[in-house]
Amino acid sequence: MVESMNICPVMAIQITANLNMLWKDANLVEVQKNEFTGRELEIIQLIAKGLNSYEIADRLYISKHTVDTHRKNIYRKGRFRGVREVILFSLMI
Repeated sequence: MVESMNICPVMAIQITANLNMLWKDANLVEVQKNEFTGRELEIIQLIAKGLNSYEIADRLYISKHTVDTHRKNIYRKGRFRGVREVILFSLMI
């Protein structure tokens, strides 16, 4: 049985705000994840592993131009401003 505990109102507000933010972030990641194709998600994971476009193309048996097109679409759909944001996103999916 869980006993009730008293917390100050300020702390309750902060906890509620943090939980709401985490919930929104989780939903945002799920919404964003659904915007990407399977191939784009695969490329996101390879980018996060540090592979460049040539290495990704070689691994997936596609042209570098195709990889670059996927990368462009990934940045646009995810509104990513750099590789760092792509990597952070890959850790959340």
